[in-house]
Order: sequence, then C-alpha cells, then structure tokens
Amino acid sequence: MNKTPGWCALHLLLLMSLSACARPGMLLKQWPDFIDPRLTLADLNQDRVPDYLLTGYAYKPRKDTAGKPLTDSVAALDARSGKRLWAYATEGHIAGYPTLYRHKVYVGSADRKIYALSAQNGYVQWKYATGGEVRGTPAAGYGHVYIGSRDRFLYALKAETGQLAWRFQAAQAFDAPPALYQKQVLAASWDQHLYALDARSGQLQWKFKTDSYLSAAPVVDRGVVYQGSWDHFLYALDASTGKLRWRFETRGVIEHASAVVFEDTVYVGSNDKYFYAVDRRSGRLKWAFETADAIYATPAVSDAGVYFSCRDGYLYALTHAGELRWKERLNGAIRSSPALGRQEVLIGSPQSGLSRLYDPFAQVHWGMYGGDPAHWQSTALAAKETENIQDIRSGWWLARLWQDLSALFS
Repeated sequence: MNKTPGWCALHLLLLMSLSACARPGMLLKQWPDFIDPRLTLADLNQDRVPDYLLTGYAYKPRKDTAGKPLTDSVAALDARSGKRLWAYATEGHIAGYPTLYRHKVYVGSADRKIYALSAQNGYVQWKYATGGEVRGTPAAGYGHVYIGSRDRFLYALKAETGQLAWRFQAAQAFDAPPALYQKQVLAASWDQHLYALDARSGQLQWKFKTDSYLSAAPVVDRGVVYQGSWDHFLYALDASTGKLRWRFETRGVIEHASAVVFEDTVYVGSNDKYFYAVDRRSGRLKWAFETADAIYATPAVSDAGVYFSCRDGYLYALTHAGELRWKERLNGAIRSSPALGRQEVLIGSPQSGLSRLYDPFAQVHWGMYGGDPAHWQSTALAAKETENIQDIRSGWWLARLWQDLSALFS
C-alpha cells in the first residue's frame, strides 16, 4: 500500500497526541520476570545514565514451604535497553538491596554469606561466611563493608579483599542496614539497642535502648540519628553522644520503613497505615497522610515531592505539603522502596515485577534506599536530566506503536 498524505498526517497526529498525553505517574515499562525486586541505581557502563542493580531476580525460581516465591539472585540491567548485563545466583534468599562501592557490588544472602561481585561482569571477587543468615543491606565506606547477620554479629570486612577487620556482638540479630557518619557505624539490633561503633576499630562509643525491636535502618542527618522502633516511636538522637533529643509516637510498629530527612522535615511510614511528616527540630507533627494498609518501605524524595510504597498495592507521590500528586496501582503488597532516576520512579512488587513510571522532577535529594551510604547521611543532589518524556517513552510502547503503524500503512 502506498502512503498518502492523509494517512501520514493521521499517523503524525496520533503520535503527537500520544506524546502530549504524558502525565506524572504514567506507567512506562514493566519487567514482570523480576519477582519483588529491591533496586539500587548505579552507572555501570559509564554512559551517564543510572543503570539498575537489583535483587529479587528469579535466576533459579523456587518456593518456600508455604508456596511463596523465593529469589536468590542479583542482576544488573542496562537502563537504556532494559537488557540484562549480568546476573549471579547465591544459594539462599537475598532480602537486602545491592550496594555499589569501588567498582564492586556487595550483597548478603540467607546462605550465610556476604558476597563481593564485579560491577562490570558479576564475577565473584570474594565471599565471606558468617554464622547466620544475612538479611540486611551492606553499608560501604572508609575502605570497608559493614553488614550484620542473624548470628548476632555486625561485621566489618575490608572492601577489597573480604578480610575480617572486626566484628561486634549484640544479644540478638542484626537485620537492619547500618549507617555511616563521621567514622561511626550506627547499627540497630533486634535486642532493642542502637549501637554507635568506631568505624575502624569496632569499639563501642554509645548505645541507646528503645522499648522494642529494631529492624529499620538508622539515618543520620546534620549530626542527628533518626531511628524507628517496634515500640511505635521514631527517635531523634545526638550522633556524638546518643542523647535523646525527641521522640515522635505513631500508632503502629515502625518495622522496615526508615526515616528520610529533607530540609526541615523528617518523613517516615508506619504499620498504622499513615505516612508522617515531622518537624526535624522539635519532633512535632506537620501532617499525616492516610493509606489503606501498612507502610514497610523507606521513601524517596525529589524536589517535586516524596514517594513511598504501601502494602495496599499502591505507589504514592505526595507534595512536600502532604497533598496527593498521584498514585499508581501495582499488583501485590509492595514492600520495596522506590528509586529515582532521570525523571522516572522505579519500584518493585511481588506480581508486577519491576515497574518504571514517569515523573517530571528536576533534582533528586534522596534517590534510593540501598546503595551509597551518602544517601543515609546527607542529601544527594542529582544533575538535571536532559531527556524528556518523549525520549524515555520512545524506548518502549511508543516505538513499538510506530513500528506497528508503519507496517500497517506500508
């Protein structure tokens, strides 16, 4: 069939209208083969675009005794093409997020080992055996990798070789990711204590006891440590001394949702179905946003607002004033944290896999949960993205639509 001017005009008009209808929260692409992924962004191939490091890749799909899918792999995806760069399967479930440090990717596994993989090809650089399952996310800095185990030890390993530098024992397990701040390691344990340790020697500097378990990661901002607890409180402590500055009470457990600080506001979610904004200095409530279920995951923050996932199956985007900008329904109870990159929000869910949504922010202040410890100590400013929504969408369904229509009219 020969193309006529009318057909070409209709074709162009359709494409222009599709491009113009882009809206914040629009679903751009999904990778359904990735089961409940935990995502960290990193430029792996040096093309100035953050690629995807994720755990929860079903390299060897299997199920537990209750029939729940278990995933035991870490994978790297090219952000432009979506193609897998590499993948590596451990012998146990990976519950934490990948951490990139000095060209290596670090993960812990339920097979009781800590792994260092090449960021270029996924090859094992070293692995270290602990005495229990490793469920948390590593923190890396000062030439070391810090991660806890269910054997009750927090480990400090030399990042290059995996050699043990020191280990610190608590009364119960370390599942929460540690935080690094001014040569301190801050680690929360199931024994209800937050520990501050010297990053080089492991010597205890101070400890603070709450009234219940600690499984959320501590976060440090401007000399203050923020720690959520199963006793329903968010604590603000002096990072140097461990002295309590204030505490804020929610109506439910703060389980795995760590706090995030943006300017003078502390954001945190709770199992009481509310997402809270708390004044950084006083600990007083600024506003609360109600959802339909528990909030397990740490939020991400851009200049446009704050993003968090919920067990009700939605990804929420709020303004910094607590107003709903948009929400997107995904399948299954979402427990993972969103990640922000090049005007897009990425999130994993048990049934939808990895999803990418459009959002027109200019700056990222707290881009992810896992990864560089700088995200836990201060705000991280990202360069303004030059790609627009047409560039992003052209790599997925818009390009396929063009191909389909071209074939139809040719």
